[in-house]
Amino acid sequence: MAQVQDRVFLSVAGLYRSLLLAFRIQIFSHNYLTRVLFWTSIIHFRKMIYAFLYCYFWQSQRLYSWFRWLRYFDLWCSTLKVLVDSALVRQARFQSTLEIETLQRRYAIATDLLGHSELGPVAHGSAIYHSIFTPDVTMTLVRVDGDIKQFSGIDAWADLVESALGQFISTQHLIGTQVVDFESLVVDESGLVTAGDGLLKSYLQGWHTFPDGRIWLVVGIYHAKVRYTNAAGWQIWHMKLEHVANETRPASSS
Repeated sequence: MAQVQDRVFLSVAGLYRSLLLAFRIQIFSHNYLTRVLFWTSIIHFRKMIYAFLYCYFWQSQRLYSWFRWLRYFDLWCSTLKVLVDSALVRQARFQSTLEIETLQRRYAIATDLLGHSELGPVAHGSAIYHSIFTPDVTMTLVRVDGDIKQFSGIDAWADLVESALGQFISTQHLIGTQVVDFESLVVDESGLVTAGDGLLKSYLQGWHTFPDGRIWLVVGIYHAKVRYTNAAGWQIWHMKLEHVANETRPASSS
């Protein structure tokens, strides 16, 4: 009888856990995961009912024969849990990949804003920098001629960008090919990321227009190291800008 009571306790605990997961997944993930968790909850609910019936009528051979099928339900639920956990991890990796790639895209927009002469766009660009970088971020600039410069802190890099782009009347930084590689990714039972580290590689095209109409074109690669924290989400804690090539094009006759 003690074993049956233990089974009842485990069934109730399993029902509570499944219902909690179904509620969280319904909010944070796609519908197909919700359906999977819903059926898991139903299965645990049926297990709980069978367990209670067995507690009250444990001497009934018919119910005992019926109750032994709980072992098959246990196997089914264990298999389903593996599938659900795998789906949660895949969903977390997909969502994290999108968020990490967006960091470099927002960086490109912020960089163009910092090149403006008006205070409004500059303040907006600075705010974006402070949201995508960690406060202690480090930067490395590698020019085509091999010259390397190091920077520490968001403001130090923002000051460099403002001074470098101030000579142009307009700029446009385009992000092309992007690749994300995860070094670690920790996902909780509800499918939410709690910690992680990764690498982001992004191709760059930078167009810079001089006042006389000439265009300075730079192509390069951003190498970013990213980290996830519960307080700020995914952020870049180190970035290297590698200039691959550049050229100055004459002003268009049109």
